[in-house]
Amino acid sequence: MHQQCLVHVRRYFVRAMDYDAKRAGYALDTFFKPLYAIEATCKALGLDYDQITERRQEQSVPILLAFRQWLEQQVSQTITGTPLNKAITYALTHFDGLMIYTTDGMLEPDNNILEAQIRPIALGRHAHMFAGSHQGGKRAAIIYSLLATCRLQGINPINWLDDVLRRITDLPQERYYELLPQNWKAQYPAAARSYA
Repeated sequence: MHQQCLVHVRRYFVRAMDYDAKRAGYALDTFFKPLYAIEATCKALGLDYDQITERRQEQSVPILLAFRQWLEQQVSQTITGTPLNKAITYALTHFDGLMIYTTDGMLEPDNNILEAQIRPIALGRHAHMFAGSHQGGKRAAIIYSLLATCRLQGINPINWLDDVLRRITDLPQERYYELLPQNWKAQYPAAARSYA
Protein backbone atom coordinates (compact mmCIF):
# COMPACT_ATOMS: atom_id res chain seq x y z
CA MET A 1 0.00 0.00 0.00
CA HIS A 2 1.36 3.41 -0.97
CA GLN A 3 0.95 5.89 1.87
CA GLN A 4 0.68 9.54 0.86
CA CYS A 5 2.26 12.45 2.72
CA LEU A 6 -0.11 14.83 4.49
CA VAL A 7 2.44 17.66 4.32
CA HIS A 8 2.66 17.43 0.52
CA VAL A 9 -1.11 17.92 0.32
CA ARG A 10 -0.95 20.73 2.87
CA ARG A 11 1.73 22.56 0.84
CA TYR A 12 -0.66 22.90 -2.09
CA PHE A 13 -3.15 24.70 0.17
CA VAL A 14 -0.41 26.94 1.57
CA ARG A 15 0.50 27.91 -2.02
CA ALA A 16 -3.18 28.56 -2.76
CA MET A 17 -3.40 31.14 0.03
CA ASP A 18 -2.28 33.91 -2.37
CA TYR A 19 -5.04 32.95 -4.80
CA ASP A 20 -7.98 32.12 -2.50
CA ALA A 21 -7.09 32.81 1.13
CA LYS A 22 -10.62 32.17 2.38
CA ARG A 23 -11.00 28.60 1.15
CA ALA A 24 -7.34 27.63 1.41
CA GLY A 25 -7.22 29.06 4.93
CA TYR A 26 -10.41 27.18 5.79
CA ALA A 27 -8.79 23.89 4.73
CA LEU A 28 -5.63 24.64 6.70
CA ASP A 29 -7.45 25.69 9.88
CA THR A 30 -10.35 23.23 9.81
CA PHE A 31 -8.58 20.07 8.70
CA PHE A 32 -4.78 20.19 8.80
CA LYS A 33 -4.41 22.11 12.05
CA PRO A 34 -6.55 19.69 14.12
CA LEU A 35 -4.94 16.63 12.49
CA TYR A 36 -1.50 17.81 13.55
CA ALA A 37 -2.81 18.80 16.99
CA ILE A 38 -3.91 15.18 17.46
CA GLU A 39 -0.40 14.00 16.54
CA ALA A 40 1.18 16.49 18.95
CA THR A 41 -1.10 15.28 21.75
CA CYS A 42 -0.18 11.65 21.07
CA LYS A 43 3.52 12.50 21.34
CA ALA A 44 3.03 14.67 24.44
CA LEU A 45 1.15 11.86 26.18
CA GLY A 46 3.77 9.28 25.16
CA LEU A 47 1.12 6.97 23.71
CA ASP A 48 2.17 3.58 22.36
CA TYR A 49 1.42 2.58 18.76
CA ASP A 50 -1.88 0.87 19.63
CA GLN A 51 -3.09 3.88 21.59
CA ILE A 52 -2.10 6.21 18.74
CA THR A 53 -4.02 4.03 16.27
CA GLU A 54 -7.08 4.12 18.52
CA ARG A 55 -6.92 7.89 18.91
CA ARG A 56 -6.48 8.40 15.17
CA GLN A 57 -9.45 6.15 14.44
CA GLU A 58 -11.61 8.07 16.91
CA GLN A 59 -10.44 11.61 16.13
CA SER A 60 -8.46 11.85 12.89
CA VAL A 61 -10.64 9.66 10.66
CA PRO A 62 -13.77 11.84 11.13
CA ILE A 63 -11.74 14.96 10.29
CA LEU A 64 -10.30 13.31 7.18
CA LEU A 65 -13.73 12.14 6.03
CA ALA A 66 -15.12 15.65 6.52
CA PHE A 67 -12.13 16.95 4.55
CA ARG A 68 -12.91 14.60 1.67
CA GLN A 69 -16.55 15.72 1.66
CA TRP A 70 -15.47 19.37 1.62
CA LEU A 71 -13.02 18.69 -1.23
CA GLU A 72 -15.72 16.98 -3.29
CA GLN A 73 -18.05 19.96 -2.75
CA GLN A 74 -15.38 22.53 -3.63
CA VAL A 75 -13.77 20.96 -6.68
CA SER A 76 -16.60 21.95 -9.04
CA GLN A 77 -16.55 25.50 -7.66
CA THR A 78 -12.93 26.14 -8.65
CA ILE A 79 -11.40 27.06 -11.98
CA THR A 80 -9.28 24.30 -13.52
CA GLY A 81 -5.57 25.01 -13.24
CA THR A 82 -5.81 27.56 -10.43
CA PRO A 83 -3.74 26.93 -7.29
CA LEU A 84 -6.81 26.03 -5.22
CA ASN A 85 -8.10 23.68 -7.92
CA LYS A 86 -4.68 22.01 -8.05
CA ALA A 87 -4.68 21.65 -4.25
CA ILE A 88 -8.15 20.11 -4.20
CA THR A 89 -7.50 17.83 -7.16
CA TYR A 90 -4.19 16.66 -5.71
CA ALA A 91 -5.80 15.92 -2.35
CA LEU A 92 -8.69 13.97 -3.92
CA THR A 93 -6.36 12.01 -6.19
CA HIS A 94 -4.21 10.91 -3.25
CA PHE A 95 -6.89 10.68 -0.60
CA ASP A 96 -6.92 6.90 -0.06
CA GLY A 97 -3.17 7.03 0.55
CA LEU A 98 -3.64 9.87 3.05
CA MET A 99 -5.91 7.68 5.18
CA ILE A 100 -3.35 4.89 5.60
CA TYR A 101 -1.51 6.48 8.53
CA THR A 102 -4.69 6.28 10.62
CA THR A 103 -4.59 2.46 10.47
CA ASP A 104 -1.26 2.02 12.28
CA GLY A 105 0.18 4.15 15.07
CA MET A 106 3.69 3.27 13.96
CA LEU A 107 3.17 5.26 10.74
CA GLU A 108 3.72 9.00 10.55
CA PRO A 109 1.17 11.23 8.78
CA ASP A 110 3.92 12.71 6.63
CA ASN A 111 7.49 12.04 5.60
CA ASN A 112 9.07 15.10 7.22
CA ILE A 113 11.18 12.88 9.48
CA LEU A 114 12.50 10.97 6.48
CA GLU A 115 13.20 14.15 4.54
CA ALA A 116 15.24 15.44 7.49
CA GLN A 117 17.11 12.12 7.60
CA ILE A 118 18.01 12.20 3.90
CA ARG A 119 18.87 15.91 3.75
CA PRO A 120 22.59 15.16 4.33
CA ILE A 121 22.45 12.69 1.45
CA ALA A 122 20.85 15.27 -0.84
CA LEU A 123 23.40 17.89 0.19
CA GLY A 124 26.26 15.47 -0.44
CA ARG A 125 24.87 14.16 -3.73
CA HIS A 126 27.36 16.08 -5.86
CA ALA A 127 30.29 15.22 -3.60
CA HIS A 128 29.61 11.50 -3.84
CA MET A 129 27.91 11.33 -7.22
CA PHE A 130 29.01 7.81 -8.01
CA ALA A 131 28.48 4.73 -5.85
CA GLY A 132 30.81 2.59 -7.95
CA SER A 133 27.96 0.78 -9.71
CA HIS A 134 24.20 0.58 -9.92
CA GLN A 135 24.26 -2.27 -7.40
CA GLY A 136 26.50 -0.18 -5.13
CA GLY A 137 23.90 2.59 -5.25
CA LYS A 138 21.15 0.17 -4.24
CA ARG A 139 23.26 -1.13 -1.35
CA ALA A 140 24.03 2.41 -0.19
CA ALA A 141 20.30 3.22 -0.23
CA ILE A 142 19.55 0.16 1.91
CA ILE A 143 22.25 1.10 4.41
CA TYR A 144 21.05 4.72 4.59
CA SER A 145 17.49 3.47 5.21
CA LEU A 146 18.56 1.10 7.98
CA LEU A 147 20.69 3.71 9.72
CA ALA A 148 17.90 6.31 9.50
CA THR A 149 15.48 3.76 10.98
CA CYS A 150 17.89 3.24 13.88
CA ARG A 151 17.90 6.95 14.61
CA LEU A 152 14.10 7.09 14.42
CA GLN A 153 13.88 4.22 16.91
CA GLY A 154 16.35 5.88 19.30
CA ILE A 155 18.99 3.22 18.62
CA ASN A 156 22.68 3.97 18.27
CA PRO A 157 23.32 2.79 14.67
CA ILE A 158 26.89 1.68 15.38
CA ASN A 159 25.83 -0.48 18.32
CA TRP A 160 22.89 -1.91 16.36
CA LEU A 161 25.12 -2.82 13.43
CA ASP A 162 27.73 -4.39 15.72
CA ASP A 163 25.09 -6.55 17.42
CA VAL A 164 23.36 -7.50 14.15
CA LEU A 165 26.61 -8.56 12.49
CA ARG A 166 27.30 -10.84 15.45
CA ARG A 167 23.80 -12.37 15.43
CA ILE A 168 23.21 -12.74 11.69
CA THR A 169 25.48 -15.74 11.23
CA ASP A 170 23.48 -17.82 13.75
CA LEU A 171 20.05 -16.75 12.53
CA PRO A 172 18.19 -18.58 9.73
CA GLN A 173 17.59 -16.36 6.70
CA GLU A 174 13.79 -16.48 7.12
CA ARG A 175 14.25 -14.75 10.49
CA TYR A 176 16.43 -11.88 9.26
CA TYR A 177 13.42 -9.56 9.61
CA GLU A 178 13.98 -9.80 13.40
CA LEU A 179 17.19 -7.82 12.93
CA LEU A 180 15.52 -4.80 11.35
CA PRO A 181 16.00 -1.92 13.81
CA GLN A 182 12.36 -1.65 14.89
CA ASN A 183 12.10 -5.43 15.42
CA TRP A 184 15.58 -5.76 16.95
CA LYS A 185 14.69 -3.23 19.62
CA ALA A 186 11.67 -5.31 20.67
CA GLN A 187 13.36 -8.73 20.18
CA TYR A 188 16.52 -7.92 22.11
CA PRO A 189 15.48 -5.31 24.70
CA ALA A 190 18.46 -5.99 26.95
CA ALA A 191 20.87 -5.22 24.10
CA ALA A 192 18.88 -2.14 23.11
CA ARG A 193 18.86 -0.87 26.73
CA SER A 194 22.60 -1.34 27.11
CA TYR A 195 23.18 0.97 24.14
CA ALA A 196 20.99 3.82 25.29
